[in-house]
Amino acid sequence: MDLDKETIQELESKMADDLLVYLNSDIPFNLLLGESPSKEDKSKINITDISNTLSKICRFGGRTKEFYSVAQHSSFVSEIAHTLARDRFDSIGSKEHKKCAILVSKLLGLLHDCAEAFTGDIIKPLKQTIKVYYSSSIYSIEDIEKNILNALYSVYGISTLIERFNEYDMASIELIVRQADVLALYWEAIQLTGTKGTSWVKPLDTIDLGSMQTNAYRFRSKFYSLLDSLSI
Repeated sequence: MDLDKETIQELESKMADDLLVYLNSDIPFNLLLGESPSKEDKSKINITDISNTLSKICRFGGRTKEFYSVAQHSSFVSEIAHTLARDRFDSIGSKEHKKCAILVSKLLGLLHDCAEAFTGDIIKPLKQTIKVYYSSSIYSIEDIEKNILNALYSVYGISTLIERFNEYDMASIELIVRQADVLALYWEAIQLTGTKGTSWVKPLDTIDLGSMQTNAYRFRSKFYSLLDSLSI
């Protein structure tokens, strides 16, 4: 089908006005969910779409020796968060509290970049400067990602789980996830981009690459296993 200039401009304008993206299920999704997304918007979020999309997005803007996806990175962060949380909560609270805190750290580590299924993996220097102007409001990429994550938490009952923790423990879990993300970043950079890293970072012997389908499946399996362990 041939498209004239006017039709192209009309289509581009509509896409920009609506700020919609389409995932694998071909369902339009509004990037600007706001702090209180509607039930209809939340119903469009599903972990299959997210895992399939993240498995096809390459880390480091594609500047890697081998293809390495956001889904793989997320699983890696989850495992590092497990180790950090085990050490952090080793002598705090009851055995059940410790177990729950470790599992939640793993789960939030796994999901920390899920919004990138909708926004793409924007390299850090750009992400910190990009602003979205829409309907007399200004949004940062972090605002958009936070709203998408909160909607995801709501859909799968994770919000209720988070509410079980006091402010201090939740701050510790959030710090663990950030630390795990940074550690993964350095390890991945050393092994996948050739960056030398710093003296306190020990490179991994290997990073399991796998196929897109395999990594999407691993992501989903880990997600549902953690939900089951947390009885959500």
